[in-house]
Amino acid sequence: MYKWFINWFIKDKDSQLSAEKRAKIGSFAGGFGIVSNTFLSIIKMTVGLLSGSVSILAEGIDNLTDGASSLITIMGFRWSKAPADEEHPFGHQRIEYITGLLISFVILLVALLMGYRSVLRIINPAALEISYWTILLLGLTILVKLYQGGLYRYLAKLINSKPLKAASTDSFNDCLRTVAVIIGTFIYLITREKVNLDGYLGLFVSIYIFISGIKLLKDTSTPLIGTFPDDEMIKRLEKWFSSYEGILGFHDLVVHSYGPNRIYATVHIEVPSTEDVMKSHELIDRIEREVAQHEGVNLVIHMDPIDQNDELTNRLFQEVKDLIKEFDKVLSIHDFRVITMSDRKNIVFDVVCPPQYRLTIKELKSQIKTLIIEHDPTLNPIIQIDQFYVHSHTKED
Repeated sequence: MYKWFINWFIKDKDSQLSAEKRAKIGSFAGGFGIVSNTFLSIIKMTVGLLSGSVSILAEGIDNLTDGASSLITIMGFRWSKAPADEEHPFGHQRIEYITGLLISFVILLVALLMGYRSVLRIINPAALEISYWTILLLGLTILVKLYQGGLYRYLAKLINSKPLKAASTDSFNDCLRTVAVIIGTFIYLITREKVNLDGYLGLFVSIYIFISGIKLLKDTSTPLIGTFPDDEMIKRLEKWFSSYEGILGFHDLVVHSYGPNRIYATVHIEVPSTEDVMKSHELIDRIEREVAQHEGVNLVIHMDPIDQNDELTNRLFQEVKDLIKEFDKVLSIHDFRVITMSDRKNIVFDVVCPPQYRLTIKELKSQIKTLIIEHDPTLNPIIQIDQFYVHSHTKED
């Protein structure tokens, strides 16, 4: 049903989700939101003003802000499709997150204003001019919101849009809030105006709106600050790296998102040092091309040659690996190499630890170094501490 409705408005039969098509779908969602939310706002605000109900009026104003949010969403999708320029070489897709921030600030302001009015109504209750027709009209608005929420959820999955996902959640939350208002209205009618919950329900709606605004503020600001990339995408990338013959392993995968359709990644790929460098380079180029073609990720690979035939390096690597795993299972090592000196052996390697680790970098280096020297005094560890930037799903050998 949603698909037919979308295809009727968007005459684009291309199965590929281009930036242009994504902007069209986002604009369609925003346009639908403006029309439907304005319609709901007019009904609820009219009923709220005529009946004197602050809770129904709060519902109407909330829908009005939803309509304004839809307008901001359209602007965000249109601006985000702008091509890269000299000042913004990675494009403008993060504007979509900025529009989400603006929406969240509007929601928080409305929640505070309506909360203030609701508290005044609790202190000074007023008689309401409502009937069972009021309940019927509010019930019809729930049906519109249910369809709206389902449409937003479908489109959010289709184009991977956080603002639309947030709008879908907000639409379904609207339904729950309206149900609460209907219950309060029904109680007011059947008790013959003796039980007036209007101010309390208005405050409930305001608090609910405020919490939704805080959640939206967090959801839209997190991608701007920086967060772990999507687990499913990391699993697919790791599957790609593991599928090529001649790849011994990989590490230091870092993914940067400059918007839903603009993702950059870097990774270190391990190849046999005995392999012809031109052949390995061709393999690396092929991986970059195929990942870009199938996953839409702009990938840059650093090639690490690994000497599999050096018995000393292999033995020391296994010993150090076992020592570090015994020290803490969350740690791992890579880029291990041995430099033999006249009086000692320098072992150079990277240790990967999670963010907010229990030890500082200086403490971690010191404790690992002490651990290795106690194990073998002829070793001189030279350690680099790395932080992992993705949730890895591969198992260590």
